[in-house]
Amino acid sequence: FDHLRREASEYQPHTSDDQSEPWRSTFEKELTEYIKERYTYGACTVIGGSDADTITLAAFIESHKFEPKNFWNGRWRSKWSLAFTKGQTECELTGLIKAQVSYKIIFI
Repeated sequence: FDHLRREASEYQPHTSDDQSEPWRSTFEKELTEYIKERYTYGACTVIGGSDADTITLAAFIESHKFEPKNFWNGRWRSKWSLAFTKGQTECELTGLIKAQVSYKIIFI
């Protein structure tokens, strides 16, 4: 990606993983509805893959609101990961959250 020109190059076709795709698309559909309800400026995506019998999914959430005229800005980024095998009734969800807030106080 050329950031100065804002152009992508060297496109490559995407081949989805047949084993994880039904899980990935269902997770992304539900996550998108969740984001619409709770994050006004939010976006999300889910990626997936498989290795033997294990399916791995990772969900990414981003939301931000910038109000420099009101002296504050905020941003939320998170990554959620899980892995499971078909037929498994439980799995562990792990996450990483990055919240950034900037607020300026002006003394008069």
